[in-house]
Amino acid sequence: MFFYTIFLVSLFIVYVFNTRAPGFLVGFIGGCFNWLVVMANGGMPVPREATQNLPVGYTYINDDTVLLPLADIFENTWMYYSIGDIIIFTGIGMLFLQLFYFIVKNRVSKQQYPRE
Repeated sequence: MFFYTIFLVSLFIVYVFNTRAPGFLVGFIGGCFNWLVVMANGGMPVPREATQNLPVGYTYINDDTVLLPLADIFENTWMYYSIGDIIIFTGIGMLFLQLFYFIVKNRVSKQQYPRE
């Protein structure tokens, strides 16, 4: 959990130096949601159906679980994910869209158009 905290601090520092890229802030907010639930429960809570062998850093959802809406409660066909994960992936998507826009904008502006 110490390394996760260090990761969030570094992501925030990257955002401070790249304020024109809002995807970093969105990813930071999603990471904070995950960090809150992990710190409150001693690991990311997952349903018992998720796995038989619990990986390191995870706990099972039980009656003592706090911040349950932020836990890994959404099921996909092969994994569970949380609201924080969705927000993190949204931030990553925003960064890719901004990068794509930057590349396209620079290519179009550098093209030479013939004068008529």
